[in-house]
Amino acid sequence: MKKLSINITLVAIIGHFSCINAQEKNYSIQGTLTDPALEGKKIILTISNYNDTTVLVNHRFSFNSVKNIGKARIELLNHQEKNFLSEYPLPQSIQFFVDGTKTELTGNNFDDVRVSENILQKEYQVILNNIEFVLKNSLELNQIQKWKKSNEVILSYMENNPNSLVSQQLFDEFITVDHMKSFRIANNHRFSQVYDAFPNQYKETSIGKLQPMFLEADAKIIKIGQFAPEFTLTSSLGKQINLSDYSGKYIYLDFWASWCKGCRLQHPLLRRLHETYKNKNFEIISVSLDSGPNAKDKWLKAITDDKLTWTQVSDLSFRPPIQKAYGFLTVPMNFLIDPDGKILAHNLHGEYLENYLRTLFLIQ
Repeated sequence: MKKLSINITLVAIIGHFSCINAQEKNYSIQGTLTDPALEGKKIILTISNYNDTTVLVNHRFSFNSVKNIGKARIELLNHQEKNFLSEYPLPQSIQFFVDGTKTELTGNNFDDVRVSENILQKEYQVILNNIEFVLKNSLELNQIQKWKKSNEVILSYMENNPNSLVSQQLFDEFITVDHMKSFRIANNHRFSQVYDAFPNQYKETSIGKLQPMFLEADAKIIKIGQFAPEFTLTSSLGKQINLSDYSGKYIYLDFWASWCKGCRLQHPLLRRLHETYKNKNFEIISVSLDSGPNAKDKWLKAITDDKLTWTQVSDLSFRPPIQKAYGFLTVPMNFLIDPDGKILAHNLHGEYLENYLRTLFLIQ
């Protein structure tokens, strides 16, 4: 991809970063949302480790005495209790950047919000404009391809602007957002180079100190295009299951554990997707990493409680050989394997997984 150009204004914006970051902040984030359905609703503001909550009254909200700067997120507070049997809708939200000056948001709802300009938001808007330009000239792309193109724009920007706070905080998103994390794993060498170019100021932050560990772990994950390692494991029904038993099918190889809440919160979605695609050359194999005292009982109980009907396997050992073979460090983790037995994609969860399968089986 052609490198993104940076005009004089943007260079000046980035040059202000050190000055902005050094100051003690005490500013407000205010907004107007005119949708009557939002009246009286609680909304929460998150900026790094800073959180605050307020209520929308007469279409207005305000967060006062905000001290942090950088990537901000405002979302509707959802009191629905998460469980392992019902799908949990993502809360309505808006993301933007704040630089320590008063910021105003105006719109009807979270899907239609305008953010007042500040130094960091203007820089972020440059990236969004580049993404919009790329996608506008690629109308034939599906959602998976659009995400990939968008991530490529952001990665290219980070490569060219390592001293930018916007670059550094967008870098952090590539370990939290599913399709971005998958893109990061596939482009591990480039992300490592971006991190190396970041200033020490970023590398000394709490997340910056952890990034080398994440990058090193990502580098060990089996690469897209490689053959999925064969395995033989015992199923929850006591049968010996080989990966090769499912040759010629698309396989969603899901690694989880009964103690992993994030893993089990995806089970409602997997149940629905299994039902949708089970007759379309698609199988799910779930591999439990449960181990230790009463591991089998805990594993089998979770299968029953979460109403899992597809193939469940495990050897109930700590860090089993299959985990080493696929190269991942923690759960949840998964791999999509094509009918030829090659890794097609990894780290597919939520909306990313659903879109990937929808695209895959529309093509077939």
